Amino acid sequence: MPVTDFAVRLSRVSWLFLAILALSLPGLAFDSPLAVRQCWQYPTTELNERGLAADNSAVYLSERGGRLEAISLYSGRRLWFSDLGGEIISNVIIDDSAVFLATRSEGTGGSHRSFLRSLSKITGITNWVADMPDAGTAFLGSSKKDLVIAADSGFVSAVQPQSGTLHWTAELNSKISVAPDFSDTEMLIADAGRDVIVISLDTGAVRSKSTLAYAPTALLMLDNGHAAVGDERGNVVYFNTGSQKAVWKIKNGGAISDILNLGDTLLVASNDNFAYSIATYNGGVRWKRRQPDRIFKPGLLSDELVVLSPRSGGATTVLDKDHGKAVDSIAINFGDLIQSPLASAERVLFPMASGIFAYSLDGCKAN
Repeated sequence: MPVTDFAVRLSRVSWLFLAILALSLPGLAFDSPLAVRQCWQYPTTELNERGLAADNSAVYLSERGGRLEAISLYSGRRLWFSDLGGEIISNVIIDDSAVFLATRSEGTGGSHRSFLRSLSKITGITNWVADMPDAGTAFLGSSKKDLVIAADSGFVSAVQPQSGTLHWTAELNSKISVAPDFSDTEMLIADAGRDVIVISLDTGAVRSKSTLAYAPTALLMLDNGHAAVGDERGNVVYFNTGSQKAVWKIKNGGAISDILNLGDTLLVASNDNFAYSIATYNGGVRWKRRQPDRIFKPGLLSDELVVLSPRSGGATTVLDKDHGKAVDSIAINFGDLIQSPLASAERVLFPMASGIFAYSLDGCKAN
């Protein structure tokens, strides 16, 4: 069964965010009354920075100390937990039946061993464990049929999600320097030598490779045979993955931190504190919006809205994606966000330094 991305689109999320604004800003009114309230909070101070995933029934928390917890999306009640040992070193991804992640533990003589793991979504019981090349950080993704893992040490592998059986492996000549990105058929990698590499997820073969003038800092792989890369000098290049021939190139004011696919545009976050909406067909800037600080990876909250969350805490800004107009800001005063809010089913999850906070517009009813 194919592994799917953990983020489940929230069909009514725009109303949820607007309704939260209505609660926090007395002067803001809506035509239709909405029953919005905080549904639950789950305290934890150990959440990993990339440690939150969710589907339409549960939230999966990757925590320091090798601990994985599953809590009900609707009640905030803990469903199970698993102490895996060592440390969790990857993001968490899920399919219809399993949770996947990578761990690292100390072996004999001070050596380390890294493992790829599959756990049951229902019970947290281990389905299988597979050895992988040692890594300090690992990145998980998926193709149409495989689970794909890239170790920062420069090894890339694909395994069958049902058994952990190795399908193929590839070794780069340098360490991976920035989080890779995946489509259903290809993977985009940047190494410490400033090489940008496109790998086929069917075979592990290199499809194309080029060397940038400056260190890459953000990658985006699309499903249309194109990709985008941003670098430390603020350049963004949109190119064909087969030839790496540039379709267009533009330059912004600071290093590129993230790139988000919005369909006919790319939302580019830069360390000049601007977010830019850039047309994919010609590289034209549709709009740009200055933020008070550098931001987390922009989030797509609905077909119409995106969210920008500052790394220093404070208000999260919700924007109309087509025009960059601010709907308003959301001040959730529970501490600093440690990653972008996550939308799933009828909930929006705010991962704060003090725990997970869930809001809803359905009266917090059970599914």
